[in-house]
Amino acid sequence: MPNVPARPSGANLTDACLDLDNPAEVKRWILALREQASDAIAAGLDATARVRRRVLSRAEARRKLKAAEHAIDALFKAADRGVFVSPTTQDPGGP
Repeated sequence: MPNVPARPSGANLTDACLDLDNPAEVKRWILALREQASDAIAAGLDATARVRRRVLSRAEARRKLKAAEHAIDALFKAADRGVFVSPTTQDPGGP
């Protein structure tokens, strides 16, 4: 299918780990979280607008909300994994 764009790098990663010591990676994580939150808020605002002002169908708004929910959950899981493996969280007197 020549018209289908490639998925972004890391789109299917389920075991991603955020490197909290890498400022560029943390910035990308924050931007991704902001984008997903904005998508969810926009879908929610559209779904709660008067019927005449809605752009999305209820099903499409629900799909967008679920997609944002899954993406945000994955971002937080990556951050959680980063906290537990980050050298900055280890005891300075430890190994």
